[in-house]
Amino acid sequence: MRLWIAVLVVLLGGCASPLPTTLSSPPTSPTPVAAGDARLTVTASGQVACEMPYGCSALLLVQPDAGGTSPPPVWTVPSGQPISFPLVGASAMGTWNVGSFAADAPTTIAPGRYQLAGVINLVSDVASPVTTPVQLKLVPTCVTGLSVAGGSSVRIAVTFAAAGTCTIKADVRSDAPASSAATGGVVPPDSMSVAVSNGSTLGVEVIVNDSFVAILQPGGCLGCGVDDAIPAGVLPPLPWQVEVRNTYGRTLVALTIHAGDVIQTNSYLKGDGNRVDLSCGRIDVWSGPPMLGPAPGPGTPGDCRP
Repeated sequence: MRLWIAVLVVLLGGCASPLPTTLSSPPTSPTPVAAGDARLTVTASGQVACEMPYGCSALLLVQPDAGGTSPPPVWTVPSGQPISFPLVGASAMGTWNVGSFAADAPTTIAPGRYQLAGVINLVSDVASPVTTPVQLKLVPTCVTGLSVAGGSSVRIAVTFAAAGTCTIKADVRSDAPASSAATGGVVPPDSMSVAVSNGSTLGVEVIVNDSFVAILQPGGCLGCGVDDAIPAGVLPPLPWQVEVRNTYGRTLVALTIHAGDVIQTNSYLKGDGNRVDLSCGRIDVWSGPPMLGPAPGPGTPGDCRP
């Protein structure tokens, strides 16, 4: 089995404490793509009610199906990294919206059969004894099966409910990307993406069509590496009204993106972009080629306050 699949076999290490609810800058090196693999898009929605003072997490577990048997009531998860979704505005306790974009989700999946489980990670999950490596036992909230064909597109959507339940919808479609040459280099809508670079000292939220998408910590970037921008598969239908807001809800910079705005040929690149220079740093948002100079401006005193 390919080495990268170990990233996909959803694993959790360390201890039984919930995972962080904010996104850091994703890695800049792409996951190797083998011939015949399927493209993978993972999204989430809904709410999680956290009644524990230690916090909660919304997770998706993806594991190869060993033989089509019924999944166990408790999943033993070795050390590693699961697919986790941010909780919007989360603190220790309360009911929080689940963010749609999982920055740690792989972009490809090998052909085969899998078991999927949605998990609301609470302190009520069964903590296993210390081993080497440390393992955690998680109680699935919802479970379903998935059969992946080579050269297809797989979309997994998890919907969480504040009542402590969830549902998983998995679609596998034949992958026949449209040729950009037939449309004069116009990038098809389903191949477009949104990128945000947070060069400020603020934590910011990315909102698309009034829906929360991601949280970026100071210095974080989605789209500065290879294939790590926010793809169309996790976004609402075009056009996109993209807003980057501070954690108090104030819009710092906005950009409207339409289908057909991004053009890519061998000699020509065109896209959309906007930026703001604050006294605490620059924030860029774009679709298509990244924005270039000039050097960041000084901003306005007080523009980084709530």
